[in-house]
Amino acid sequence: MLISYKTLLDYSIYLTVLLGPLLLFQVYGLVELWLFSSLFVGWLLYIVAVVLIATNRAVGYALAFVLSLLVLATSLPQPEHYTFFSAGDLLAGVTFVIGSVLQLIILVLSPIHIFRLRKKARL
Repeated sequence: MLISYKTLLDYSIYLTVLLGPLLLFQVYGLVELWLFSSLFVGWLLYIVAVVLIATNRAVGYALAFVLSLLVLATSLPQPEHYTFFSAGDLLAGVTFVIGSVLQLIILVLSPIHIFRLRKKARL
């Protein structure tokens, strides 16, 4: 049985929120305060997106799209993120890979869902 794109999108957003505390725990004390604060605020904004989605507000998907774009734009160019596995930091490497895949799913499926919602609203 295949799951719908919306279910995959929703679960990806929910899993991003669940992965947030693990990421915050891993980077606490390793990064400067401004960066940790930015990550924390980003996680809080993802919680806002989840609440909006859970209450059937389409703007939650737009917020999740913007957040996923920001996450990928800031994390993928960082060369140190690609050395986690070679440095033996398996947990950080797995967190980075899973988080990046979730963000890519959100980045691809959010516009599709928003487009379908708008198309449905016109009918």
